[in-house]
Amino acid sequence: MSLRNKISLFLISISLVAVFATGLLVLQNAVADKKNYITELNSALGPHVANSIDQKLKNLLVNLTEVNSVLNSSMRLKYSTTLIALNNFKKRSDDIDAIFINTKDNRLISFALNETVTSDSLSQLGEIVSTLDGAYAVRDKLTYFKNNLYVTKFKDNTFVAVLLNQTFFKDSFELARGKPAILITDKQDSLVQSNLQSEFDSLLNKVPVDTWNRSELISFELSDERHRNYLINFSRNKLLNTFVVLVSPQPSWKDLTTPILRSSFGLIILLIILSVLIAYWISKSLAHPIEELSEMTGHVGRGDWKIINIKNAGIEIIKLTAAFNRMIENLKKREYELKVAQNKIIQADSLAAVGRMSAGIAHEVKNPLASISGYAQLIERKILSAKDPSQASDLLIKIQEYIKLLLDDTRRANKIISDLLTFARQKEIQLEKINLLKLMQSFEPHLRALCESQKIVFKTEFLSIDAVEVSADSDQIYHVMLNLIQNAIHALNSVTTVNKTVTLRASAANECAEIQVIDNGSGISEENMKKIFEPFFSTKKVGEGTGLGLALCYGIIQQHQGSIDVSSELGIQTNFKIRLPLAD
Repeated sequence: MSLRNKISLFLISISLVAVFATGLLVLQNAVADKKNYITELNSALGPHVANSIDQKLKNLLVNLTEVNSVLNSSMRLKYSTTLIALNNFKKRSDDIDAIFINTKDNRLISFALNETVTSDSLSQLGEIVSTLDGAYAVRDKLTYFKNNLYVTKFKDNTFVAVLLNQTFFKDSFELARGKPAILITDKQDSLVQSNLQSEFDSLLNKVPVDTWNRSELISFELSDERHRNYLINFSRNKLLNTFVVLVSPQPSWKDLTTPILRSSFGLIILLIILSVLIAYWISKSLAHPIEELSEMTGHVGRGDWKIINIKNAGIEIIKLTAAFNRMIENLKKREYELKVAQNKIIQADSLAAVGRMSAGIAHEVKNPLASISGYAQLIERKILSAKDPSQASDLLIKIQEYIKLLLDDTRRANKIISDLLTFARQKEIQLEKINLLKLMQSFEPHLRALCESQKIVFKTEFLSIDAVEVSADSDQIYHVMLNLIQNAIHALNSVTTVNKTVTLRASAANECAEIQVIDNGSGISEENMKKIFEPFFSTKKVGEGTGLGLALCYGIIQQHQGSIDVSSELGIQTNFKIRLPLAD
């Protein structure tokens, strides 16, 4: 899977998780708000229904009191007067089916106020009421007896029983706004049920026992056999000594998810589409530059040091690209330095091999040369002692000339052998701690005289080296400086520059002493730069040099644990730079 697809998938996943997490949080808050709303609504509706029932019962008690007064009057009333009173009561209480009044003389008078009550049913209900103990009724309150019969007691200890119609509590229960409601006694007898299924009855069995003795508003959260949760509110009815119970299913995520999804389905789809588009845009703007950067770094890994340039990228990618470009520059520089170091190692190995070979050749050639030189000198002395050269014959003079040439060539060969031995490190150096400034000042008169004899300006630049000390063999270092100055003079003699200058510069930096010999002569070609320290390599004419001078300088500096480098620009200048470690 490509980086772009991975980023897209990741961002889409994050977006979807964010959308669903937000949805779950909204649902959680919605459930809590819905639960609080239902609890607050039931807490308001329950007492409202109970007060409505109390008001209706209060009116009923007033009407019953009037009827009882008429029937139990001390005056002998006409039968028509009684009928008028009952008709007025029926008009005011049209939801009462029958009335049973126990007079002072213990007579039970029953009246049917609704055509649906037959004489047989009225007589059966009368027999039931006749069994009622007067102590069961409560003064100024209604008490449920049985079979929708309710009784009350008056001040004269007579009691009245009424048969309430099913519609008596209808108006009051309509105030519950369609919520399941129950009118129940403290003995858990259900008097009236509104929009309530029979399985809710089992919830009442889980109500705490002390609830039926309380008079304040009480709320519960109960579960039925199916583990469905309900919010239940109890409100006591004062005149009937009953409870108005409101039952509401507790809101769940499932109940709210469907309507929320239906109402916000388009918004959710839009959010998902937007999250996908945003994820694609971010992945494109982020992954494409990264992929391009990855491809370009692959080229860098294969040795292509081309600077990376990415267009239409963010600030972070631009910073990352700049960091990669700096790394490329550093790698490029280090590769160059590595190649230079590798060439130096190869050159050092080559010079070491040549040195070992030169040492072997020198050992083998030095003794015969010494013998030849010795015998030539003996012959020269014999000739000189045998006869005055001025009187010698032409043959002897010729032999004497040849012997002189033989001695000159032998001395020259001995010098070459000595240089080879020095180059091969056959001669031990004598290191001592020397002040760099004093060392340079000791060289200056000899080197200056050498330059001025060739009409060349000699300059010195000693930069803050008063306290700099090095471990060196002063004779060997002087030999190196002499070789470098002679090479500079030779380079200057081959040009027609007006201001011919040789500069000797000494400084200290990076825990080492640095000595530079700079001339503004002909310079060194790039081709010769690779072979300049090789033995027997020389750009001078035959007989003007052996080609061992710079090789010898190289060997001496190596013995001092230092380094010697050269930089040159054709026709401008050449700079030999020597680095020596500081003394401990």
